[in-house]
Amino acid sequence: QSSVLKTEAPVSGPARLRLYQQRVESLRTLFAMTRLVKAEADVDAMNAQFTQIESQLAELELQQVDTSKMLSAKDAALNAASAAINAQLSSVSELLISALRSRIPQQPAEIRGLFIANTIPFGRVVDVVWPESWKRPAASNTIELAERTGNRERLLVKLPPGGFTWLVESRSGQPPQSILEPIYREPPLAESLTLRNRHFEVTLSDRSGGIAAVTYHQQRGNRLSQHACFRYEREQTLPDDGSGEVRKFSYATAHLTQHRVLHAGTVFASIETTAELRSPVDGSTLAIVRQITSIDRAQPRIHVTLIFDRLDTRVKGNPWLTYFGCRFAWDNEAASVTRSVMGHAAGFRAERFESPDYVEISDPDQRVVIATHGRPYHRRSGPRMLDSLLIVEGEPSREFQLTIDFDQPFPLRTAVDAMTPAIVTQTTGAAPLSMASSWVLGLSARNVELVHSKVRAATDDSGEELSLLLTETEGASAKCLVRTARRPTAAFVVNADRSNKVTAEVTDQGVVVHLTAYQIKEVLLVLQDIREHDHHD
Repeated sequence: QSSVLKTEAPVSGPARLRLYQQRVESLRTLFAMTRLVKAEADVDAMNAQFTQIESQLAELELQQVDTSKMLSAKDAALNAASAAINAQLSSVSELLISALRSRIPQQPAEIRGLFIANTIPFGRVVDVVWPESWKRPAASNTIELAERTGNRERLLVKLPPGGFTWLVESRSGQPPQSILEPIYREPPLAESLTLRNRHFEVTLSDRSGGIAAVTYHQQRGNRLSQHACFRYEREQTLPDDGSGEVRKFSYATAHLTQHRVLHAGTVFASIETTAELRSPVDGSTLAIVRQITSIDRAQPRIHVTLIFDRLDTRVKGNPWLTYFGCRFAWDNEAASVTRSVMGHAAGFRAERFESPDYVEISDPDQRVVIATHGRPYHRRSGPRMLDSLLIVEGEPSREFQLTIDFDQPFPLRTAVDAMTPAIVTQTTGAAPLSMASSWVLGLSARNVELVHSKVRAATDDSGEELSLLLTETEGASAKCLVRTARRPTAAFVVNADRSNKVTAEVTDQGVVVHLTAYQIKEVLLVLQDIREHDHHD
């Protein structure tokens, strides 16, 4: 509808709001982490900042969906509102990171470092580029793998759940991180149109420039294929080739024009392909698309960036029927396709569906998760095919990200990971004494996610409280331990209006919370009792 009305960016508009929402929630988690390590903070002032950002986001959403103004008339205002929200989020982020880092035992040192915070309550692995002019990074057990190409060093860093890692330059007498050198007789991670890692081989198509096949080592069968596509609103009839047969096409054809290896290290690899989307009727060019396909050595994950460098045709018409998109295909017609609804895995019957977080294709043996980075619109185009809509009428964006994860049993984690970059800040003049990496806030059950967190300042009659809204995501009951670096003095499970408060068990391992399928529960952790509060007064 918005596409036809031309009143908002139909695909990137909702995606932008979803990414902002995720960023705000991740900073709320970071605030909770600073309270768990007893950092100095004015809780009320920080809460007021979050409230202000959330009201600005609500205002941005209202501006986006306002159908009385065309996108061209309000684009400048939307961009200005976005810039203001970005500036506020960055300033809150810097403030909270500095508060968290201040609580880590450290000593003055003529040394530089990278402080990396993980604002989601599960462990993950991130790609970190070490600054070129610095000395080599000191050896750390959080660095899973490191590669060096030219003067550039790139690290695969393992981050603890809801915690941090502090990497520093190596000093004299201290061993630097070992580099993974090329292994004798091992084929490169990237060559020509092939990417490979310890899990699988990715073959890029010499026809379309997309992914032709993902083949696991020692397994048969193609797990997934993908390429950029253009769909016509009405079927195109091809000229008669003399056979007398009427041939009709709904899609343009993709033709690879060039390809190059962008990066082929020992840990990271990427290939760029350029393709033309052409009319099957007269061969005219509709668009030129670049695809960057990236992998790392350790994870069963592919990152795809699609960049539409040139559009020679205007997309005009029903956005569900004519669009530039990303087409996926898989082998098993019987595989079930699941989307996320409010973070929960859900089936669907319609051809057209919405899912801003992920689409999962699974059968009893294998699972593939496609994280769409907030873009909500997708279309089943066959029993084993789907299109993710990218450019419809009125869409201004030309660059799109996709993350594809294989055999990830908890797909929402892939989506949250893709939408929540780790926060990396440079440090100077200090080094951690011993605790260079630690978790602060974690959840033991992998099918339980943290939806929302809020800190409530201590009052005269109650201690400081940390409210965590938890949800079960996979339709199975779970016993979840909420692990916190600071043991709460008490914990409660409360209902929506707080009229019913049930004591939760606090153990040495964490706070025990039981959830049934798809249940949402609010857990209150009391971080200090009144006497402790009075004592500080």
